[in-house]
Amino acid sequence: MGLREKIFLAFFSIVTLLLGVTLYYTNSQTTAFELARIVSELRKTQGRFEEKFESERKATLRLVDTITSDQKYRSFLQQVRDNYFSFAEEIGMDTKADLVFVVDDKLAVRGTFPLSKTQKAANKSEEGEEKIEEAEEKSEAGEGESEEAEGKPDDQDQGRDAHVAWVLDRVEEVHVDELLAEILESGKSVSRVLSFGDALMNTVNVPLKESLSDDYALGVVSVGFTINDAWVKQLLKDEGAEVNAIFHIDGKAVAANVSNYRRAALLKAALADSGAATDGTAFNFKGERYIMLKDAFAKAGRPAGYVFAASLDKAMAPFISLQWKIFVLGVVALIIGLVIMLGLANRIVHPIRLLVTGTKEVLDGNYDYKVEPQSSDEVGVLTRAFNDMTKGLQEKEQIRNLFGKYVHPSIVGDLLENPDNLKQGGTQRVQTLLFSDIAGFTTISEGMDAESLVAFLNEYLRAMADELAAYEGILDKYLGDGIMAFWGPPLTKGNHARLACNAALSMQNILEDMRKDWQARGLPPIHARIGLATGEVIVGNIGSERSQDYTCIGDTVNLASRLEGVNKVYGTRIMIDEATLEMTENHFRVRELDTVRVKGRDGGTRIFELIGFANDAEADPDDRLRRYADALALYRSGDFAAALKGFQSIDDDSAAAAMAGACQELINEPPENWDGIHAMTAK
Repeated sequence: MGLREKIFLAFFSIVTLLLGVTLYYTNSQTTAFELARIVSELRKTQGRFEEKFESERKATLRLVDTITSDQKYRSFLQQVRDNYFSFAEEIGMDTKADLVFVVDDKLAVRGTFPLSKTQKAANKSEEGEEKIEEAEEKSEAGEGESEEAEGKPDDQDQGRDAHVAWVLDRVEEVHVDELLAEILESGKSVSRVLSFGDALMNTVNVPLKESLSDDYALGVVSVGFTINDAWVKQLLKDEGAEVNAIFHIDGKAVAANVSNYRRAALLKAALADSGAATDGTAFNFKGERYIMLKDAFAKAGRPAGYVFAASLDKAMAPFISLQWKIFVLGVVALIIGLVIMLGLANRIVHPIRLLVTGTKEVLDGNYDYKVEPQSSDEVGVLTRAFNDMTKGLQEKEQIRNLFGKYVHPSIVGDLLENPDNLKQGGTQRVQTLLFSDIAGFTTISEGMDAESLVAFLNEYLRAMADELAAYEGILDKYLGDGIMAFWGPPLTKGNHARLACNAALSMQNILEDMRKDWQARGLPPIHARIGLATGEVIVGNIGSERSQDYTCIGDTVNLASRLEGVNKVYGTRIMIDEATLEMTENHFRVRELDTVRVKGRDGGTRIFELIGFANDAEADPDDRLRRYADALALYRSGDFAAALKGFQSIDDDSAAAAMAGACQELINEPPENWDGIHAMTAK
């Protein structure tokens, strides 16, 4: 993913996240606000409902108390104890109640007031209802036709008896019977919501007493107001359609301000929440969220209560519409912002891409590449800094190329990266040193003119230098026809002894191919001797302040130089010391030649001929290496005669011939104290 795409994606993600967080926050806050508002409205509705109940009860109680406390009625109560119909009718007319009935101290119904037309229609299936209506019609007709009314007194009595029977059935319900008995016993009024069959009424129940000071009652007057649709609508006339109020008995709606179908389904959904009546209880109705308050009427007889509910989704509708508008505006702003951001990203990315292209060119070695500044901002400053950097790299490369012809490029690179290394002094490190020389170069040079000799020598040295560089060797210097090179930290990162042996074998292999070419061209074939030694040396800048040489000095350097010369004694091409062999970890095929004491060193050094790689060794049909090792063991033990025979048994082997000669000398002049070390007299 490119930088432009990343900028584009980052802007898109940030704006989208901000838009989403904004919508989520506004929705959650609006929902919380509307929830609190709806709960507050439901509480107000509940308060008005309770106030209406109380106002009805207080007014009714005050009116009934006034009527029953009148001296005329108390005298009437003392004299007439079996017929209170006129008394109930007057109370009903004065209170405008839907139901009034009077019972005596035996709970026998002594008087009733007919139900209202609304209640009659709701309960028309009750027994005797038709008779009541007929009696009332006849009674009204009797006001104009007294003679006819007087001639039919039984019809009115029958209607009244039917109504009394209806009320009696309700009085005999357990909860009504218990309430009336409680009032007779206590002599105190009780106001309560009661269920009368399928009707729900707000009732006031007042005891009848002969004297106001009596603590007992002769009967009870019950006045009831039906809780019906009209009552609920009157209650909620100022609420509009927001609050849905449903009063119920046994889970069946008996009064509500919604349609019959909707009230049943809404009540079922609300009552499906079996939790306690708590403020803000939520439920779903046809996928719509509702908030409700609910409560139950205590001692109402059958399970009864009410539910006040309001739709949260309807209340949220204006805010949801506003949120969609915000969303659309946000999307439009996002698109406009993306277009603007795309243009800005192109202005930023284009010069950066030019810098990326320039960086690739520099990595490929093209230090002449320049990037034209596109602006004066930070990217422009970076572009100018890049051009300054390439100029510096170009100068360093020129220095590297120039001095690389005189000093190894790795050394030049290290000095350019670490200028402090230019200081005089050295560091003691373990290094592997290589010395090589052309065998019989003096004789070769005598047969060639100077120009041809230099060209011939340069061809040889160029090939050897390439092989050294291929194996990370540091070409220290040319010593006429000889070469000095070294391996080791910090310029060599790998196993420097193994790399040095690889380079030595590769040098001999390439030299063998070059001899064939030289012979074809009429040039003398040359052979080279190589000596390798590993040990501690001092590496660093050696010389004066005017002239320094990054080189190695120390005993290991001298040993490597001596081993190159010792090849002449044993007729070998590559000779290594024991430390080099140990560091190669048996990676090569070698033959131990002898233990020698070279000039400049007191102790003996085990020397080995480097033959090739361990994995490409071929079986020796004459087993010469084993026979050489056996003869060397006899030689070191001082059995020179046996060792002589062993070495002489190996044909066409320069090293074996040299050791046979050494054995013969020791036989002719036996040493006094033989230590197995062959002292070298020449360098």
